Order: sequence, then C-alpha cells, then structure tokens
Amino acid sequence: MLLSGCKKKDDDPQDEPAAQLIVKARFTVREGSQGFTFGSSTIEDAVGREILLTRMRFLLTDYRLTDAAGDPIQTFPGVVIQWDSNDPNATTTLGTVTMLNYGGVSMTIGLDDTNNGTSPSDHTGPPLSDQSLYIGSGIGYLFYQIQGRADANNDGIVSPGEGVFSYTCVGASMRRTDHLSFSGSVASAVETLNIGVDVTGLLNGVNVMADLNETGSGPLNAQLMSNLQTAIEEP
Repeated sequence: MLLSGCKKKDDDPQDEPAAQLIVKARFTVREGSQGFTFGSSTIEDAVGREILLTRMRFLLTDYRLTDAAGDPIQTFPGVVIQWDSNDPNATTTLGTVTMLNYGGVSMTIGLDDTNNGTSPSDHTGPPLSDQSLYIGSGIGYLFYQIQGRADANNDGIVSPGEGVFSYTCVGASMRRTDHLSFSGSVASAVETLNIGVDVTGLLNGVNVMADLNETGSGPLNAQLMSNLQTAIEEP
C-alpha cells in the first residue's frame, strides 16, 4: 500500500500572518537648505524685520499613507501628534502596518470637532491630556502656536524682552489638510517617516510689531495656518 505524505495546513507559509511593522513620524526643521535652532536662529517677517523664534508647536491628526494619486492606502485612526520645538527630534508612533509601498503622506493640521470638544481630563495621556494645549471650554485646543521676539527698533539685534509676541490659532476654520508627494516603502521592523518643516516663510504676510498677540481664528491666524501648511514639506 502506497502512503503519500501530506503537509499540515498549519505549516503552510501562506497561512502565516504577515509581519506587523511599526511606523513612526519625525519632523526636521530647517531654514531653506540650512539648519535652524529655536532660541538663536532668526527669520524675517513681512516687512523684513528680524524675528527670533523661541517656541512653536502644532497638532496633527488623520495621518495617511497614500498612493501616487493621493488616495489613502493606510490610515492611523485616533492618532494625535504634537510637534513641539522644545523637543524637535521626537518621534511619534503612528501604528503598525504590513509591508507596503507608498507614494505620499497626508495629514490634517488641527483636531477634528470631536477631539476638539473634549478637555484634558477626558484623556489619560499626551498630547490631549496636556493642560497647556487647552484654551478653554467652547474653544478647545490650540492647533498651532508660534512665539518669539521681534527686533522692534530695527537695529539688527533682537534683544531680551524686545518685541515679545505670541500667536495661537484655534477653531475649526483653522484646520488645514496637507499632502506631501514622496515615495517610499515600509519594509523594516521600524520605519520612520521624515517630514520637513521649512521655517523661512512662517511669517509671510505678518507684520509682527503691528500685532504682537492674537489668539483665535482671525485673518492673521488664518495667514499663519496657511504659512504652516506650506512649511510642512517633503523630506
């Protein structure tokens, strides 16, 4: 009698689950092709005044890996990223995926209405548990904040205490969607998506000394959000 061996289905490689690969995001700040350091490097505002940036932070949601046409092929629901110049090289875990190729990355600057309707006490961990990000009930969280000092007397030196400014953008109308076209693959156990932030034009259309403090969703805030949208770019 001829006995023919058969392979157990459980041993079939095709039945093995695909490896789960970790995807992280990291932002790299620059001024054009040069490096940039908050607290020491300067940019110019709309009237050519030297501006020292001391801090900048923003919230990102709805991260998506897309194909070349911009259609999502992988989403990371529920993930909120805070980028803060106080920790510029931080990486944030987006989630896990199986091996894939992508043709772009999309994201939303700001929070959806549901998250923005919560308060820090509703969350057990950062970033939305951070009280310093929360503006107040009925307003929600800051989407973008940029702070620094301006060369008020135009002597070419930004002195301590000179022209201190702070801009905070809040509210649904400040939300922006950004799509970056660059290709890559997620193939290693941990894959980090490097995103550029070019600070050169952050104050385009803004005369800092004409308005040193704005919190809200007015024209100046809208200009700042659009500038940030442009600043976030391919690696």
